[in-house]
Amino acid sequence: MIHYYLFVFIMLWTLIKVRKNKNIIIAFIILSFIIITIYIFIVKINFLKYGMIIEINKNEYYNQYAVKLLFKKIDVMSKTEFDIGDVIKVSGKIIQYEKELNPRGFNQKYFHLGNQVIGYIKTNEIIKIGSFKLFRVREYTQDFSKNEYISYMLLFYIYYKVVDKICYYFDLEERYQNIVYLVLTIVLMILFKMHYYLEFKLILLGIKIKCGNILSYHEKNNLAFIILILYQPTYILNQGFIVYLIIKTLLGLTQNKKIIILTLIPFILYWNQSFSLYDLLNLSYRNLKAILYPIQFFWKDYSNSHMLHYLSMTKLQLESIRFIYFKPNEVYFIGYFSSLIFIFKHKKIRIRQIYTLILLLMIVMIKYIIIDLNNNWVVFLDVGQGDTAVMKKNHQIIVVDAFDQSIDFLKTNGISKVDYLILTHSDLDHIKNAQKMIDQFKVETLIVSFYDNGYDIHHNNVIKIKDYMYHEKTEITFFGPFEKLESKNNNSVCFKIKINNKTILFTGDIEKEAEKNYIKRYGNNLKANLLKVAHHGSNTSSTMEFINYVNPSHAIISVGKNNTYGLPDIDVINSLKKKGIKVFITSENHAVTYNYKIFKNDIN
Repeated sequence: MIHYYLFVFIMLWTLIKVRKNKNIIIAFIILSFIIITIYIFIVKINFLKYGMIIEINKNEYYNQYAVKLLFKKIDVMSKTEFDIGDVIKVSGKIIQYEKELNPRGFNQKYFHLGNQVIGYIKTNEIIKIGSFKLFRVREYTQDFSKNEYISYMLLFYIYYKVVDKICYYFDLEERYQNIVYLVLTIVLMILFKMHYYLEFKLILLGIKIKCGNILSYHEKNNLAFIILILYQPTYILNQGFIVYLIIKTLLGLTQNKKIIILTLIPFILYWNQSFSLYDLLNLSYRNLKAILYPIQFFWKDYSNSHMLHYLSMTKLQLESIRFIYFKPNEVYFIGYFSSLIFIFKHKKIRIRQIYTLILLLMIVMIKYIIIDLNNNWVVFLDVGQGDTAVMKKNHQIIVVDAFDQSIDFLKTNGISKVDYLILTHSDLDHIKNAQKMIDQFKVETLIVSFYDNGYDIHHNNVIKIKDYMYHEKTEITFFGPFEKLESKNNNSVCFKIKINNKTILFTGDIEKEAEKNYIKRYGNNLKANLLKVAHHGSNTSSTMEFINYVNPSHAIISVGKNNTYGLPDIDVINSLKKKGIKVFITSENHAVTYNYKIFKNDIN
């Protein structure tokens, strides 16, 4: 949703700048909001008739086809084999992609809408009607353009530069140059998949041919953006388009090309949640010099020899010089670009340099302010058919199990150090990303079950739970396992932790036998406010007797949507609800949090 707020910010700023056309701008903003609302929230399509395959992504279980239907696209999941350019007939219910599953997570819905994909269909009822042979060329050009080191934009830039030289060589008039560019753009749109840059270029060239010198350069750009957004309103949700819009708008404020790299900084942090020296070099030598230019005011010996020293370092060394950040939000972006506009309004270069350096220092400092806003919190992540919870207590990060999305959550929240990684048992749905987490983050201590020999995890500092233990530093009470049982699930680590005024009981995948043993040994000491329900809500666990002893007010079940195991078990849910316990299920409610104040499903 961040792109939507940025679009509003840029439009309002344009309104202030272009006072003479303010009525047109106001009308445009209102019209854009109406169109985007209709496009996203009102228009419903229950079936798809005819479309053309423009892109194919193959995976282990099925093929994903991007099918073009007029101004929209749909993803079709099918095991049937088709080629790019095939015209197909397909029917089925369109399912919309999910929004954020976890705090600061990836918003699938707005990402796909930003690329005009309104949803997906899972079906094998597809009939091939015909084929548009010309689009087969894409199979070769797209493979080349998706190369790790060569982006679409670079290829387009090369093509346009070549045509630039041809036009210069033949000394063509400006009108004929625009016609040549127009033809080239149409050819590129056939060779490659549709791209906002090409569509913008096509519209802009049409305006140049039609209007000539009637409009100024920036007026032509603004008009092209207005037409493009009215034609494809969901570009407001496209990150690349918003970057391009901001750069074009800010270049209207200043011709200083350094503003381009400064525009990219928050987006790189948004996409990667980190920034390495290699990332800077990857933006090219010239851009690296641009981002370091404020240093010149303070570092008198700054010269090209220093830059060449950095360039001589290996990629591995450059990657190791990495600044871990967090995923910026809407307020961050608007504050950043407001500051950028303020900086580049100044004409004196030294003042710009000082303010830019202050802005970059603030970017670094704000990380440490944001991370400590909520001192103690818990997040039960939506990781599909698996388990992961992340807690912060007294400035210590505790991760319980490590399945999908666990590493992404740490990155987006700016967490680079994990104090304790607790792996309740060795099933894959609890430890899948554990070793990767240990390799990528500074994990101080690993805690595992003494009676489970299935862990294939390597760490220098391991605590094995084999009986009752109270961990003073984290105030965690480990109840067990305190004896070896036959089932691996029953050997899960079971513990209770207090976060602020709430106690939380984690039970791993323990079953009825282990529950009975814990009741016999600990009785009312099992009492907790929150219960992390054992074994994903399976009927092998959660006996009524155990629930009565724990007596929680809330229960959390971590389970995957439409999983093959039929979990959670309806009898388990009914048993919990009969006790007046509020039940959260991650497949329905997504991430569940306590005292993590920026997410909707917060127990507090």
